[in-house]
Amino acid sequence: MNEAEKPSFAFSKFEKIFVVSWLVWLIAWLLEGPTHRHDFNTAQWMLHSWWFISEPIPECLNISRISCWYYPTHPPLVHLFGIPGLLIFGWHVWPIRLFQALIVMWGALELRQFTSRYFDASSGSIAFVIFLASPMMILFGAIPNYEPTVTALICILMNRIHLQILEPNSKRLATIFVLVILGFLIDWSAYYPVGVALLLAWFAQFKGIEDGWLGKLRDYRIHITILFFAACAVFFLHLFVINMAYGSLDPLFSIAEKRSVSFDFSGTNWDSMFGDLPAVALIPLTAIGVLFIQLFTMISAWAIIISVRFKKDRIKTERIGRWIILPLSAGIIHCIIFLQGALVHEYWTMPLLGPLCFIAASSCIEWDQKTKDRIIVACASIMMVWSLILLPLTDMGYSAGPIEEVDGIAEMIGDDSKLMISYELISGRPEVVLSLHTGDLTPTSLITQDTKLDEFDGAIACTDDSEWQGFFDDSQQINIIEFRDSELCTSGQFGIFIFV
Repeated sequence: MNEAEKPSFAFSKFEKIFVVSWLVWLIAWLLEGPTHRHDFNTAQWMLHSWWFISEPIPECLNISRISCWYYPTHPPLVHLFGIPGLLIFGWHVWPIRLFQALIVMWGALELRQFTSRYFDASSGSIAFVIFLASPMMILFGAIPNYEPTVTALICILMNRIHLQILEPNSKRLATIFVLVILGFLIDWSAYYPVGVALLLAWFAQFKGIEDGWLGKLRDYRIHITILFFAACAVFFLHLFVINMAYGSLDPLFSIAEKRSVSFDFSGTNWDSMFGDLPAVALIPLTAIGVLFIQLFTMISAWAIIISVRFKKDRIKTERIGRWIILPLSAGIIHCIIFLQGALVHEYWTMPLLGPLCFIAASSCIEWDQKTKDRIIVACASIMMVWSLILLPLTDMGYSAGPIEEVDGIAEMIGDDSKLMISYELISGRPEVVLSLHTGDLTPTSLITQDTKLDEFDGAIACTDDSEWQGFFDDSQQINIIEFRDSELCTSGQFGIFIFV
C-alpha cells in the first residue's frame, strides 16, 4: 500500500475522548425504540427488509406503504438494511441502527483521512468531530435512512477520488465506480454530482482546458460518461419495478410533484403556517425555512466557518478550490428541486454536511492546537449531553402511545403471525406494526366473503370494527385473549383474538 493510501488512525488524546462519547451516543440510540423525530424510518425499513425476505418480487397494495418492501419514491438499497439483523438476531431494532451508525462512522473516518491529507492532521480531527457532533448527525445518524447513508458515501468518495488523482490506480478507480453506483441505489441526491461532473468535463473538453480541477475532470470524461449511462440504467430499472409492483408510475410522480412544484403541506407541521398561500408566495418562504433549518442542524460547521470569516486579522493560506461544488451539488440541487420536501424533512439537507465540515476545518487551520482541542472536547460534551439527557426526553407521544397499547401481543400470538387488524390501529404507523413482530398484516377493510379463515392466525381489531365480525359463523371458533383500551378505536377498545 502506498503512503498516500494509508488511513490516519492515530487518534490524539482528545480524539479518543470524543470517540468514547460517540460510543455512548451510539449505545444510547441502540437502546431506544423507534419513537423519535422522523424515527418511523427505523421501523419502516426494518419492515421492508422483512417483506423482502418473505417476498423478494414485490406485489404491492395501495392500502398502506407497509405492505410492500419496494418504496416507490426512493431507490431501494436502504430498504434492505435490516436484513442482516433480522436473519441473525430476529426482531430487534438495535442491529439496523448499528448498521447505519457504522456507515456514518466509516464516512467520518474517510473525511478525517481526506482532510488530514489535504491540509494537516489537526484539520482532519476538526472535520471528524464536527461531522459526528453536528445536530443533524446526532439526530439522524443512527436512524436508517437515505440521507445519512449518502452523506457518508460523499465523504468516502471525496477521499477515494483524491487518492485516485494523486496516484491513479485501476483497482481504486473500479472501487469508485462501485461506490457511485451504490449511491444511485441509495438516494437521488447521489445522481446530481455525476450530472454536474459530466457537464463540466465536456465543457473542459470543448474549451480545451487542460489544467486545474477542470482539466482533471476532462481526463476522466469517458469514465464520467459511463457513470452517467449507469445512472440512467438504474433509474429506468427503478421505474420498471415500480410499474410491476404498483401497476403504474403514479406512486413516484405524484409524490415528486408534491415535494417539488405543488407545495402541498397538508398533514405536516407547516400546514397551519402556510395555509392556502399561492405557490409564488410559498417559494421564498419555503427557501427561507430550509436555510434556517440548515443553519440550525449544521450549526457545528457553520459556527466555525462564520466565526473565522469575520476575523479581520486572519491570514488565509490554504485554498479549497471550486471543485467543492461537486460534492455540494448533491445537497444543493436536491433541495432546490424538492424544496417542499427539504422543508418538511430537515435531513434532506444532510448531504451538505461533509463538504461543509471540510470547509470548516480549512477555516481554522491557523488556530493554535489548544483551541482545536477545546473544539474536540466541546463536541464530546455535546454528544454526552444528548445521549444521557436529551435523547430520553424526546419520545414522540403519537408513536409511543400506540406502541405501548400493543405491548406484549407478539408473545401471545407468536412472531411472524399472519393477522387481521383494524386499520385504525396501524393507520400507516410502521412503529406499531414493528412492535407486533410481523409485517404480515391485512387491514380488516380488505377482508371479503371470499377470505378463508385458515389464512390467518388471529386478529387485533377494534370492537366496533364491523368489517370482519360478520365474516364468521357460530361453527367457527375464536378464542378471545383479552380486550385493551385504545384511543385509536372509535369504541375506545380493541380485542386480541386467536382463530382455532
